[in-house]
Amino acid sequence: MPYVSDKNLDKFKLKVDTKIKEEAKEAFPDEFEEMTKKLEELKIEDAKTIKVKVEYGNKHKLVPSPSKSRSKPSVSNKHEWTVFVRVANEGIKTENIVEKVKFELHETFRNPTRIIENAPFQLTTKGWGTFEIQITITWKKSLKYPDTVLYHDLSFEGAGEW
Repeated sequence: MPYVSDKNLDKFKLKVDTKIKEEAKEAFPDEFEEMTKKLEELKIEDAKTIKVKVEYGNKHKLVPSPSKSRSKPSVSNKHEWTVFVRVANEGIKTENIVEKVKFELHETFRNPTRIIENAPFQLTTKGWGTFEIQITITWKKSLKYPDTVLYHDLSFEGAGEW
């Protein structure tokens, strides 16, 4: 598992629907108690908030037989990279709280806006240069939390950066 640094660790407060919470407690008492213990281990501040650690960044590798770039034919797309977003909290599955992730690539990419609606929330493509990627996380509607916008500088150093 990659190291989570302060550089890309953002904390968000997510709201819990108390009506649904009570219904779940009545319908599934054993499972509710087990989940409550897990949430306590995650250091919840109070019964209505959870701190979520978001890890994002990119992985990178060189392409053995690169193709020519469509946007700049004088260069080859010699870098294959994957940009990703995931929840770093133990016990919380990313797909349980994230609805979709939008990646805004450089304008020279065909279809520069890419939306990923299923886990893993990542995008793999090839290119020749680095640029800033805007990442928009849309949380599950039940959380009633606004979209979160992050920015990541694509890195071709070593295996990437996160």
